[in-house]
Amino acid sequence: MKQTIIAPSPGESITEVVVNWLKKDGDSVKKNEAIAEFESEKASLEVVAEQDGILKISIETGTECKVGQEVGEIMEGGEASGGSETTEENKEQETTDETTDRL
Repeated sequence: MKQTIIAPSPGESITEVVVNWLKKDGDSVKKNEAIAEFESEKASLEVVAEQDGILKISIETGTECKVGQEVGEIMEGGEASGGSETTEENKEQETTDETTDRL
C-alpha cells in the first residue's frame, strides 16, 4: 500500500506553498519521521511519514506547488532506487568470480 503525500494548507487564504524535502528520493523512511517542510509567506509546516517505506518524490525541493497537490508518495516495502546499483555490483562480482574460476 502507498501513502500519497499532499501539499498541506498552512492557512485559510494560502493557495501555494514551497516544498523542501528533508529526505532524498528513494530513501527509506520510518513512520512519524519528518520527510518534508512546506513553506508559505505566513507559515511553515512539517510533514511526517504515516508509514514505513520508500520515499518517491514527484516535485523537486524548492518548487512552488498548489495546496492539495500530490508531491510524492511512500511505497510500502520494496527496495530504494539504489537497488539497481546493487544488482549491477552483484553482476560485476559474478563476472569476476567466473573469470577467476576459469583461471
